[in-house]
Amino acid sequence: MYAQRPGGGPETMIAREKQAVLDKITDLSEDQKMLLDGIYDEFGVSLRELFENRTPGGSREGMREKFRALRTEKDDLIKDVLKEEQYTIYESIATQRRERRGNPPPNSMEE
Repeated sequence: MYAQRPGGGPETMIAREKQAVLDKITDLSEDQKMLLDGIYDEFGVSLRELFENRTPGGSREGMREKFRALRTEKDDLIKDVLKEEQYTIYESIATQRRERRGNPPPNSMEE
């Protein structure tokens, strides 16, 4: 099991993001909602596996990279589900959440 962070663990983080998406993107079709449910459910499973299978004393940067890869995969799947205007709203939600947590936006780091 993994340690809970203040404010909740990965499940809480995912639920909050999903709720923000549902609250702010008001023109989602039922099909889009169903697909988003599946994407967030799968992201939750993958994230839980990542935390449960990490090695004690393992590289923190390695974990960050794996998390970024999962997040990028989720974002790409969501981009395929949403219309362009809807995805713009999603991006602003994701950016605000990352900034509050002190995480840089994806692709903002020097390569």
